Amino acid sequence: MSFRTWFKNWIPLPVLIFLGFLTSCTDTLESETIVYSNDFSELDLAGFENGKLFIFGNDTLAGYYHNEEVAVNVSDLPAHNLLKVTVEIIVHDSWDGNPDDGVGGPDYWFLE
Repeated sequence: MSFRTWFKNWIPLPVLIFLGFLTSCTDTLESETIVYSNDFSELDLAGFENGKLFIFGNDTLAGYYHNEEVAVNVSDLPAHNLLKVTVEIIVHDSWDGNPDDGVGGPDYWFLE
């Protein structure tokens, strides 16, 4: 059997395997339920640990935090296999380090 014949006979197999992988791993979202939403206009900090409110640009926001942690506890989550967390980050003041701490390094923001 020549290389050309072998190549012609075997090239469809990798292509079929590749196409199988592309179609077998698609996610399907069966339903979407919003379990927590807050724009803080009602001054509601229910579920917050270390919650604070801050007025910035005529809006009420969660904050002003300086080297502190804040947590939101959401109870009664329905059964799920996927969570989507959407957070709107509004940066104010400078992000040029923490001179109050005697450290001139960068500022950090984490979500866990």
